Amino acid sequence: DADMGEGGAGVGAGGSAQQRVRTPYGPAVLLDVVGKKPNVMLDVQLSFGRAKLRAKDCALLDAAGNVMRPKLEPRRGYHAYGSSPEFENGNVLRDYQVEGLNWLWHCWETKRNAILADEMGLGKTAQCVSFLQHLRKVCEVSGPFLVVAPLSTIQHWRREAEAWTDMNVCVYHGTATGGGIARRFLRECEWYYPNLPRDTVRFDCLITTYELYQRDGAIFAPFHWRAVIIDEGHRLRNSSSKTLQTLSHVDAEMRLLLTGTPLQNNLHELWALLNFLLPDVFSSAEQFDSWFDTGLQEQVVKKLHSVLRPFLLRRLKSDVEKTLLPKKETKLYVGMSPMQREWYKRVLSKDAHALNALGGTDRVRLLNVLMQLRKVCNHPYLFDGAEPGPPYTNGPHLHENAGKMSLLDRLLPKLKAQGSRVLIFCQMTRMLDILEDYLHVKGYLYSRIDGDTKGDDRDERMDAFNAPDSEQFCFLLSTRAG
Repeated sequence: DADMGEGGAGVGAGGSAQQRVRTPYGPAVLLDVVGKKPNVMLDVQLSFGRAKLRAKDCALLDAAGNVMRPKLEPRRGYHAYGSSPEFENGNVLRDYQVEGLNWLWHCWETKRNAILADEMGLGKTAQCVSFLQHLRKVCEVSGPFLVVAPLSTIQHWRREAEAWTDMNVCVYHGTATGGGIARRFLRECEWYYPNLPRDTVRFDCLITTYELYQRDGAIFAPFHWRAVIIDEGHRLRNSSSKTLQTLSHVDAEMRLLLTGTPLQNNLHELWALLNFLLPDVFSSAEQFDSWFDTGLQEQVVKKLHSVLRPFLLRRLKSDVEKTLLPKKETKLYVGMSPMQREWYKRVLSKDAHALNALGGTDRVRLLNVLMQLRKVCNHPYLFDGAEPGPPYTNGPHLHENAGKMSLLDRLLPKLKAQGSRVLIFCQMTRMLDILEDYLHVKGYLYSRIDGDTKGDDRDERMDAFNAPDSEQFCFLLSTRAG
């Protein structure tokens, strides 16, 4: 029943009738009609929400993982923007963002799920909310739309949606004490119109977090979304995670992943993302891995590009933002203070046996030794009993007894004098406590965000730091929260 589009029948090497089509990569044999072993998955039907697509609408892959995509023609009415239309508040897109909008529009019209993988800082959020506004105003697709994002970015999504669109946006959040009551209030008062059936929602776009979507999955299950946007989509790379399993059941006409790092550790993680986008095409992890089971890196990269090309758009700052200065990364190496050297020797002498053995429980002990040495290198006060006292007082000893802090003590006055502001990231929150004491001593104004910071407080602190007239000089962040 599949309509193959353009192309005619031919005879293959084995005498089988074959269908040839024109693909974006040139002519290709799409289907072995007579042979016993068809070389593509012709009978694939992808489910985009409630719409079933025929084979010509699908990305077809042969057993070797080669893309066999018929040319997808967008529905009538599609025409790429030559320049940015004007959005709410007079906002316009940059040229490369217009290309991103055109690409998203084309994906919508050709019924393709996709990955927008622009490098961080190129405005993926702005491109997405402008795309939703385009769907509403040009394509007459009123929604509802769903955005699932990390807690640290949901207010950024709200602000961008308010800046670029006139959508009615609902931020579905509240996990602290009383959070369940707050969410129930949102569902009753912000989701639905009074005295109307529950299949009509008040909002155009709902923004929520990964955690809440997983927690309230049963509440979201009845919704049919016109489009779902997953921010920081690389969080779905763990194919066994509950988050991925919950989101895999979302009922949506279009699934869009945003990530600055589509491929992080291995190809299996990439399969998890593609399986979320096209579960019927990328159904087997073992088959996907076999496509790239070759020792020739050049062939792997070439095949990977061909598989990803229909689904992924990625641009780098160096390619599209010529006016941006390149990032400068400077590594400064510092020695340890006398106190640090003393504590370093204590750790090594205490667990000398673990350093000479790598098996069984000794390996676990070795990892613990390495963690203790990292703490020494950050600051000896991370160990109980290292800080002089009681009484415990703040003073020069905070930076004099740690090499990194001594360097920071020399850098901050110079950065302050030149009008710069500073972000300081730490993996250990106790190190942030020490830095807070130090900044108090020096009289520097600062903000802090870590894993214990509530969502509303997080937004207030970021807004206070980013305000045009802000006098805050430093921002302390844990690596996970920042």
